[in-house]
Amino acid sequence: EEHLAWLTVRGQGRLQGIATEQLAYSGTLSSSPVGLGVALQRVPAAWIPAAVRAAVIEHQVSGTLELLSATFSGRVDQLERSDWSGVVKLSKGGGLFRAGRTPVQNFSGTVFFDPAHVEAMNVSGGVGALQVSNGTLALSHLQVAPALDLQLTGAGKIRDLLLLLHDVGGAEAGAEALSAITDVTGDAQLSVHLAGPIAPDPHVDLVKAEIT
Repeated sequence: EEHLAWLTVRGQGRLQGIATEQLAYSGTLSSSPVGLGVALQRVPAAWIPAAVRAAVIEHQVSGTLELLSATFSGRVDQLERSDWSGVVKLSKGGGLFRAGRTPVQNFSGTVFFDPAHVEAMNVSGGVGALQVSNGTLALSHLQVAPALDLQLTGAGKIRDLLLLLHDVGGAEAGAEALSAITDVTGDAQLSVHLAGPIAPDPHVDLVKAEIT
């Protein structure tokens, strides 16, 4: 266990092939909770793809991360080819989403990651007027052209959900409904699916939306 000024790290490691030319290493890690902003400042820049780091800053993403487990392995003479993966608990997540700058608040979920892929499960929190009860998020092709796949299900006031749908997805259906309905009351369920690249040319589109 190692206590740093900003983090407590627990883990173990091993070296193999000490008497050979193929010295290899492996290990496991976990950590105490740490703010995303602090982690971005302290974690080596090479560990986080530049496009992902830029997107986090642009959308003012915040939150608390706790490394539940991580594994790593590789050869000492080929550090750039290290294999690693892990699981992080996200809590108190926030930020701004899409061109309308829709606020994201109090997000939580379990995040699985490796060098090329990030996937979040059991996502919950608030996206504008939508109170998300369940969602998934996937980021793929992190080292080349990061792409987002986001699916959320939740509830809210029906007119607020139509406004949100038009804002985050540029949805023509949402715009048409808003222009046709002037007095809408009551709650509704919204399921929304957005996907597309986030860099180098961001173009996340609305794939599907259902209001019931």
